[in-house]
Amino acid sequence: MRKAYALIEMITVIAILAVIMLACAKPLKTLVSGIPQAGRDFQTNSAMLGMLRELQDDIEHSNGPLEYATDEKIGHNMLLIETGSGIICYELGDGEVTKTTPAADEQLPQNSQTWSLPHTKISWKIRNHNGKSCAVELTTSIEQMVSGLQKKKLRNSYIYFAGSVSKGINR
Repeated sequence: MRKAYALIEMITVIAILAVIMLACAKPLKTLVSGIPQAGRDFQTNSAMLGMLRELQDDIEHSNGPLEYATDEKIGHNMLLIETGSGIICYELGDGEVTKTTPAADEQLPQNSQTWSLPHTKISWKIRNHNGKSCAVELTTSIEQMVSGLQKKKLRNSYIYFAGSVSKGINR
């Protein structure tokens, strides 16, 4: 009776194990890095959706024109929304969006709220009808480098109509 394995048998077992490990490498990488990254992406997307809900509410309750800031250095990174209580400003920063609202009393400082949105790309475009601004079109996505390639995830488009709540337009 044999009490040990031959060298050929051991090499065969090691080769089979190497093939099995190679086949399991990609699912293991997904398990270790992909799933936590997806969780962070959805957390960022949830924060972005919260910001978009407020932006939608402000645009739909606006009673004046929508416009971009006029500073050439800023470009279209600042959206101004005229409401009954003053002008609300949304500003796109590096990985964040800041909303500035006028204070109830002129002697008080303005209120601001900032949403941290890492790796997000947000762009907006004011839509005009008969020379008047009537809507804001937004596109959003989460951009990341994955294996040296730029990937866009969770891409969405939205359009919000100015003054639709005061005019009685249904959502």
